[in-house]
Amino acid sequence: MRYAFMALALVGCAAVPLEPPTGQTVEYAVTQQSWGANYVEALALGLDINGDKSVDNQLGQVFSTMLARQIDITGATGTLIERGQLRLTTSVQYARDSDPSDSIAFSTTVAGAPSPTPLLGEHTKAPMLAGPGELAIAFAFCGEPVTLALAGAHVRIDRADDSTMTGRIAGAVRPSDVNAILVPNFARRLNEQVALECTDFAAADCGCIHTDVEYEANYWLELFDVAPHKDCVITAEEILASSLTMSLLSPDVTVDGDPMQSLGFAFEARR
Repeated sequence: MRYAFMALALVGCAAVPLEPPTGQTVEYAVTQQSWGANYVEALALGLDINGDKSVDNQLGQVFSTMLARQIDITGATGTLIERGQLRLTTSVQYARDSDPSDSIAFSTTVAGAPSPTPLLGEHTKAPMLAGPGELAIAFAFCGEPVTLALAGAHVRIDRADDSTMTGRIAGAVRPSDVNAILVPNFARRLNEQVALECTDFAAADCGCIHTDVEYEANYWLELFDVAPHKDCVITAEEILASSLTMSLLSPDVTVDGDPMQSLGFAFEARR
């Protein structure tokens, strides 16, 4: 059965579709993810999602700014992987000599559940590029493991040998997943900080410690917990209603006619 998407290879003047490979599949377990320590690094970890020849990683850049506020996605993801609380695997299938195309199919699996649509690409020297398709990814967001579906996903494989695979995965996140998965987790993380640093919810400043840059609760409360609903609790609804959030989470790519936000990261995986 043909994949629903097409990867084109030029043969003379005609463009022909690649056929899915039927040969060996090699699987790797992701041991490290890199999300970028700043805006510039995060952008470099993205890929071109919508074919406009520019790198897309808007949501990844938003994530990178959280590091300055003690929310470390790269570090927390590594911790969960080491503890066995987060498992993301990658796999690449190669073509047989008898297959009509020298193609590859890249896929991911989260906690045993494979992605719905493998990414098809040409089998070339590194880097190998494949996509688009739909992939599942898993990472730590605000300390908890989360799973997201990436639409219009692409992969760049920089290395794939008997021991190691490295590369970048990028795609688009649906606004419904941002609102239902990421924002509630963000609100939970902020309220945990409030509970640690604030002692008097009847006070105007909620009794928060705010004499040291390492204390974050007062910053988040002033940003999101505003009148007329100021109650020393930050809700997902308050975060989404913020003009800052609306600006940061505005869609930057379109996939199949739907506006979404781009997201990308680097990975290292081992057999």
